[in-house]
Amino acid sequence: MIDVAKAAKIAAAELQPRRIMTITEFLLARIAEDQHRAEVEAILRDGDPYYDDGELNSFDRRFDPARVLAECAAKRAIVKWVNDWPLRPAPPSSVDGVLEALAAVYAEHEDYREEWGL
Repeated sequence: MIDVAKAAKIAAAELQPRRIMTITEFLLARIAEDQHRAEVEAILRDGDPYYDDGELNSFDRRFDPARVLAECAAKRAIVKWVNDWPLRPAPPSSVDGVLEALAAVYAEHEDYREEWGL
């Protein structure tokens, strides 16, 4: 069932002028989109009488909603760690380029900024 209020909110947001995002805002927005798609897919699979978990091929396993949701949590943790890094006494490794590497996955998105390129 379509959530009309949510659809209206999304449509209204799309009509707003686009503002320039920081790399953190960009990543968190893309991660939220991935999470939403995984949650929808999980619901669709749960309600599909023809869907059989036993017949998952490697592609299906790679994009299994549970794995995608775990990846979203891991990416959020990385973004938080990088943004909180100045509060740490010493980094276990360099943080330079970490957010840029995560953002590169979404390079085709219209909000991606070329200066984030690796």
